Amino acid sequence: MRLNKERNILCNILTAGYRVDQIWIKTENSGYITVETPNLANYYTSLSTFQIFPATSRSFKFHVKACSDAFVLLSAAINLDSHDVYDVCIGGGFNTFIFLRILRKGFNEVEDYEFDAPGILNCTQYKTFVLDWEKSGRITLTAETGIVMDWTDTSPIPIKGVGLMTGWESDGMWIVEHFL
Repeated sequence: MRLNKERNILCNILTAGYRVDQIWIKTENSGYITVETPNLANYYTSLSTFQIFPATSRSFKFHVKACSDAFVLLSAAINLDSHDVYDVCIGGGFNTFIFLRILRKGFNEVEDYEFDAPGILNCTQYKTFVLDWEKSGRITLTAETGIVMDWTDTSPIPIKGVGLMTGWESDGMWIVEHFL
């Protein structure tokens, strides 16, 4: 495993004035990372770095171009450094599944769920997603074709931070929409 501290980040200002409507983030292959990897937060690009705090609205829209294994981390800590996380892997299993993995402080085992999603990502085209989470514990991932992941946690983790990463031999380019 290697920890890649260099990240290529581009800001795209789309309106006259100073409002940033979207952030472009390139994530390089972080290697074979799992939710149980020590110092997991170090592998993710935190959206709080860009003053984007989706936890406030419990939702965010993003576009990603990657061959497989695009990860979104929902963390109980704004800096992502928590033992209470939801790890959503889009295009896992050679771009055939969405994996939802939950790590909770004090538990020895990771909860693991999978959702069929063959070909959900594309190496050359951006795919659009909306990730929503509710106080009630419901987490949904919506793609251009409709809801592709819908799961409810009976003991919800309070989300404060969101991070992005690609791994398992995949690089990615992300466009995160930012609406004030």
